[in-house]
This record gives sequence, C-alpha cells and structure tokens, in this order.
Amino acid sequence: MLPGQRVDFVLNATKTSKSYWIHITGLPPCAGVPIFTDQVGVLSYDTNSSDIGIYPDSEAPTMTNPLPYTSVLNHPECNGTANNLCDADLRSLNDPKTGVTAKSIVNSRNVYQVNLNFSLYEWTPEQLHGSASFPDTKYYSFHQLDRRTLHSGAINNISFIFPEEVSMMNRNKNISNSCTPSFMTSNCLDSEICECVHIVNLPQRSVVEIIFRDLSNNPAVAHPFHLHGYKFYVMEMVGQNETLKMTNVPSANGIPALRDTVMIKRGGATRVRFYTNNPGDWFLHCHFSWHVETGRAAIMIVK
Repeated sequence: MLPGQRVDFVLNATKTSKSYWIHITGLPPCAGVPIFTDQVGVLSYDTNSSDIGIYPDSEAPTMTNPLPYTSVLNHPECNGTANNLCDADLRSLNDPKTGVTAKSIVNSRNVYQVNLNFSLYEWTPEQLHGSASFPDTKYYSFHQLDRRTLHSGAINNISFIFPEEVSMMNRNKNISNSCTPSFMTSNCLDSEICECVHIVNLPQRSVVEIIFRDLSNNPAVAHPFHLHGYKFYVMEMVGQNETLKMTNVPSANGIPALRDTVMIKRGGATRVRFYTNNPGDWFLHCHFSWHVETGRAAIMIVK
C-alpha cells in the first residue's frame, strides 16, 4: 500500500485453528532503517485466552527472516503475473453502483480524455535564490533530493500553487493566478515551468479518462495519485519502456478494481475512468506530501 491507499479484504479462516503471525514491512527505499520499517501482529482464530495457541509457537518474523508468501499485490515493480499482481489485474465481484453501470463506463467509446504528464523541474540555485542574472526570483517551492539538485513538482509543466480564495465561491469570476493547459498566465508565457493554480475543467455527466504518465523517473519511486470526490476504475497500468494498449478490460464481468488512490509505476503510466456525476472542485494530487507542497497537483472542476 502506498500513501493514501486502503484495502478491504475477506479472510477465509480455513487453516488449522491456531495463531499465526502477521508481518508488516516497509518497501525497499525504507530498508536502510529497519527499526522503523517492520512490525508484527497476531492473527488468532478458534482460540481463547486459556488456549496455549493464543500466541504463535514459532519465532516472530523479521526483515531478514520474513514470512513465506506466494503472491504480491500492488508492489511498485508489479508485472501482472499470477504471483505479482497490479491493481489493473483485479476485478470487482459486482457492480459497485457509482451512479451509472460499470460496464457503460468501462466500454464507453465517447470519452473525455485528459493526459497528465508529471515530472520534476530542476532549478539552479540562482533561479531560486536570486543573482544578478535573476533579480526577480520568486522563491518557488522546491525540494532537495541530494546536496546539489533542487526540484519542483509539475504536471504538464505547471507547478501548482494554492488559490488565495475558495474556488467554489468564485463562480462568477476567474480564480486569481489560475491557469489551464491551454491558458497560461502572462508571467508563464516565456517560462519552461509555470507556477499557478492549475485547473482542469471536466464536463458534467460524462465518462472521463485520465492517463497519468511519469516523465521524471527521478527519484526512482512509484507515485500514488489521489482524486477527491470520486472513485475510478483502474483500466490499465504499465511500467517503464512499456506502452498502454488503450483497450477495454478483458474479463468475465468487465468490471475493473475501484480505487481513489492509484499507483503510477516509476517511468510508467496508468489509465483510469470515472463518471462525472459529482459536481464540485476536486483536488487531485500525488500523495507524497513533499510532492504536493512543491506543485504536483491540480484542481479538477466539474460544473
């Protein structure tokens, strides 16, 4: 699970009645600090406090001696095989009832498509902090990946800043400092990156398809993108040097997994669909806090 993701599941307790270990571990980027990246729990069924089996009779698993497993779901390096599943390999058991039928969304050919390419923009220290060549520096938000690289997050070359007013209360005028991919603010016309209130307007009561693409590939991590106000069907996921097939979901019931936070594999792409039956101004953002703070976000407006 990446930041912002949740999972509901049903456990079929069909094994021998006793206690078992549960082991929670961090992903590889956290492996250098093992004291903070694993924890154990006990799963016990058909036992009670007087039973010997209330506590597992084997040693607790560790990072170096983990529990055996046969399959992995949603790992950042998932490859769609039987023992290494991605979200796009899952299927819903029935129609989750999002207002219209799942099949009508998944199979629609009348789709409003939005391409969101996210990346990192590298600044020079002079651009950020000022110099004789850059006297009008604006002190952009940035994060420092190592001792020398200074980055801001961006979607379609737009680095998001929060609006000065509540956007829902400004329906009769433009939101100050706002821009869309087709309308940049005047201060951005000659810039490689635009810092503004990034808005994506969506039609109401329409099937919307968003394609997320990771163009940064640095740092080498998968990114969890979260959309407020909606859940979406995970249509397809590919990794680095792979291409989206852009085909409908081949399955017995044709209903993909429903999420509101989905992983985009490093250097890869993810395609999702949803139906815009919930009007409002909805925040879309990477769920890594420092990426939100430095501009990897947008407001999806459904009027």
